[in-house]
Amino acid sequence: MGKQVGMAEFKANCTRLLREVSESGEPITVTVRGKVVAVVSAPVEEKRAPLKSAFGMLRSDRYRFDMDPSEPAADPADWEANNPAELYREP
Repeated sequence: MGKQVGMAEFKANCTRLLREVSESGEPITVTVRGKVVAVVSAPVEEKRAPLKSAFGMLRSDRYRFDMDPSEPAADPADWEANNPAELYREP
């Protein structure tokens, strides 16, 4: 289970105890009057799948942009309906 220390000892020797956890990998259990209040352990290395390049994804046939980049993204009539002129101040 690892080492068990009281809160006062942990507070007085925090840096040394954290270094021990880091080096040994063994967790430390911190107690107050015999009751466990915390368990300090070394971080677990997460293994992730390698990220794909965004540029590589754009070369794929799965992602196609069928719009003309010079055309508006939304219909101008929808813009007018959702953004009435009274929302904007006159300059």
